Amino acid sequence: MLDMLLAASDARAFVGGLDEAAFRASRLHQTAVIRSLEIIGEAAGKVSPATQAARPEIPWRWITRIRHRLIHGYAESRLDHGGRERASRRLYRAASEGARRADREAAPRHLASFI
Repeated sequence: MLDMLLAASDARAFVGGLDEAAFRASRLHQTAVIRSLEIIGEAAGKVSPATQAARPEIPWRWITRIRHRLIHGYAESRLDHGGRERASRRLYRAASEGARRADREAAPRHLASFI
């Protein structure tokens, strides 16, 4: 779960100082956040069943499915062409709002907020 926490921290840093419009305009920042989400999903898939059972509030399967969509549907995860503004907004909000929640409370419980 440490890799998940580190990637979540990275996502927070990548949106830090940016408002939503600046984030939507920056392919660099979007790609960095997407990569962090991929890492979170990959790491979630490696968490033992016992640990997953002990943390049922984290939607483990959903996190790994998001990772699979980002990795295997890379063309669809591009945010700079038709119909992706909504996805870009959601990505920004997930990274920035989820990061604030994680700062206030126990981070492992809120890793899913970044996705």
